[in-house]
Amino acid sequence: MKKILPYLLAGSLYLAGCSPNDLTKEDFNKAKWVKHSNPDGIIWDEYMDSRIQHNQNNWYLYNYAVNEKNKGNLEGEILIPEFKDSKKK
Repeated sequence: MKKILPYLLAGSLYLAGCSPNDLTKEDFNKAKWVKHSNPDGIIWDEYMDSRIQHNQNNWYLYNYAVNEKNKGNLEGEILIPEFKDSKKK
């Protein structure tokens, strides 16, 4: 159940409604994924440094997408999204 919980949360938040500045799956598909050194396994700092609106929906989708892209391994060198769309500021 622990492994499916992030998916359920992300999905329910997405279905609850998105503002024009919220991230979508398409944003992650279009993003350039860049290598990032992450020795402590925490992606919160990278999320906060991103030029995207900081809200619960975006955090869950960001967390889900980064975990999925890195196959759950967040320590060491990982891939994080670099968004080009200025609406994510």
